[in-house]
Amino acid sequence: MSSDNTLENFFSVCNSLYKFFRKPTVAAVYTGEKLKRLLDQRWTGHLATVTVIMKSLEHIVHLLREIEDNQTSAAELRIESTGILKAITQPSFQFIACMMYQILSLLDPPNTALQAKSTDLYTGVRLVQSALTETIEPLAAAPPKKRGRVMSHLRDYVVDTTVGHRPEGLGEKTV
Repeated sequence: MSSDNTLENFFSVCNSLYKFFRKPTVAAVYTGEKLKRLLDQRWTGHLATVTVIMKSLEHIVHLLREIEDNQTSAAELRIESTGILKAITQPSFQFIACMMYQILSLLDPPNTALQAKSTDLYTGVRLVQSALTETIEPLAAAPPKKRGRVMSHLRDYVVDTTVGHRPEGLGEKTV
């Protein structure tokens, strides 16, 4: 499964959850924070939805289990509750929710600044460049977490040091 499909499926489950909790019978018993509607073109809605899911996941799961076990609830409601419950209790759903929360939280300040009335095109371009720099440079500059190990049988064939290069300041002095 590609990452695009994974994220589409994740947000599809979030949208199903939103629609389910908007049903009058469910909305009447749900006392937690309201889920936000997802709009394809507005990332703030995605962040709001993921934030509510992260904060209220236990409460949501508890209510879905109650509906699933309640024999007086409509069969269609119980079936839908069971399906959503199965989807949101998967470790992959919870991992993606955490990951998307972190990513969308990083994008929220530039997103808010780009939507401000006072932001002109030049400021917007500078803001995007700054966000790219802050996001990509730390990844590129990070030292490797683990030093490569040369296999003993390849020791005669692998070079793991620089050859003939002198670091600045150690070479000949110029006057």
